[in-house]
Amino acid sequence: MTCKIVKIFCKFIIFFIVTFNHIKANDEFELLIGTVDEQAVTSYELNQRIKILINTLQLDDNIDNRDKVRTSVLDKLIEDKLKISEAKKLQLSIQDSELDIFLSNVFQFPIEKKKEFSDFLSKKKIDEDIVREQARAELLWNRIITQRFSGFITVSQLEINEEIELYKNNRGSVQFNFSEI
Repeated sequence: MTCKIVKIFCKFIIFFIVTFNHIKANDEFELLIGTVDEQAVTSYELNQRIKILINTLQLDDNIDNRDKVRTSVLDKLIEDKLKISEAKKLQLSIQDSELDIFLSNVFQFPIEKKKEFSDFLSKKKIDEDIVREQARAELLWNRIITQRFSGFITVSQLEINEEIELYKNNRGSVQFNFSEI
């Protein structure tokens, strides 16, 4: 019996070596880092998100910079997985067209140039699906917040008119929107 198991094991090893002999040292390997609400968190996702942040911040892609952002990127990845999980529980979803419009606004490209944006990501070796998942998490979270708290907020017509009048009176002067800071 043990001889049979050893033969099967040897065959498996030989098959593995022959099959995966073509893999180069610089190919991406996907390792499971952990799970969040039964969603896998992989090293590939983490590396892609690190690459996105480094490109966004226009930093050099080196080990020091990767190490500096790794913890915050991992925290954000886990947070996004939790947002997506909560949205699934509430049976919320985002249409691809909504996602396209959101990405167009965030990355400031015309919606008609979606293909060029995809090509840009490919050129930078950034997985578009990872970018889309990150954006989907944000949109879903906005939808969750709106659904949960919109009933608690009421704005009267008088308050609307007062705000409009305030904007009219302050036209031409320097104004700051603290929600953008």
